[in-house]
Amino acid sequence: MRTEENLKEMFGRENPFKVPENYFETLADNIISQLPEESSARVVKMSVWKKYRVHLLAAACVLSVLFSAGIYVSVKENTKEAQVFDKTRVEVAETTIEAEDAFDEMADYVMIDKEDMYAYISGE
Repeated sequence: MRTEENLKEMFGRENPFKVPENYFETLADNIISQLPEESSARVVKMSVWKKYRVHLLAAACVLSVLFSAGIYVSVKENTKEAQVFDKTRVEVAETTIEAEDAFDEMADYVMIDKEDMYAYISGE
């Protein structure tokens, strides 16, 4: 607080900043008068790419999303078909194992061993 009072004593209480009369009323006119004169405008032809660049890029994005979705659905359906095929293969394998087990049980019941089977197959 003391420094503020010292400054007021040294420099006085008047505002040292002043704005000229009608400064803000004539500011816009002064700036416009300092601008260069308008020159004849050139007509520039834009290429199709520059003119429709955003539209073309958006269309490319949409097409890539649709293409990716199509591939995803196709792969998913093939995976389902492969799973069905694997289940069928497992069922056939289980049936084969059950048939082998049944044959082994029958062979044990009849008391036939491998040598007897080979002899029967060879026709001895």
